[in-house]
Amino acid sequence: MNERRVFLQMLGAGALASACSSSDSSDTGGSTGSGSVPATLPENYTKVGTTAEVMAGTLTQVAAASVLLGRDDGGVYAMTSICPHANCDMCLKGLVIPKGIVCNCHGSEFDPAGNVTNGPALKSLVHYDCAIDAAGNIGVDKATEVEVEFRAPVP
Repeated sequence: MNERRVFLQMLGAGALASACSSSDSSDTGGSTGSGSVPATLPENYTKVGTTAEVMAGTLTQVAAASVLLGRDDGGVYAMTSICPHANCDMCLKGLVIPKGIVCNCHGSEFDPAGNVTNGPALKSLVHYDCAIDAAGNIGVDKATEVEVEFRAPVP
């Protein structure tokens, strides 16, 4: 029984190593850490704006998608506009300015990166994968959450 467990652990570790080493740098979507710029946005990404509309040092509301777009020196990032406290959409019931976000439902406050600075919310805003294509279109994949540090580089 112990030999089988060791074998399965080794098999799992090998599969993980194989999956990690087979990442394709020609990926056309999201996580654009490879530096390649896709010609068009991948199918599963929703266009939410353009780089011309999202200026550096700003937060932009995309009410139709319940998304906030930010841009800083690292690039463009996307996060939900839904407050984690009571699910209020801060595009509709909030204040979104470059210095941060305020939920008008119960007063939760967030910094420009979506981190809680004042409750009652206890969780930060969820960040989504985003990509920028060669034409400067910004797309968001709300099915893929990313770390708060993730940025899509602006070509």
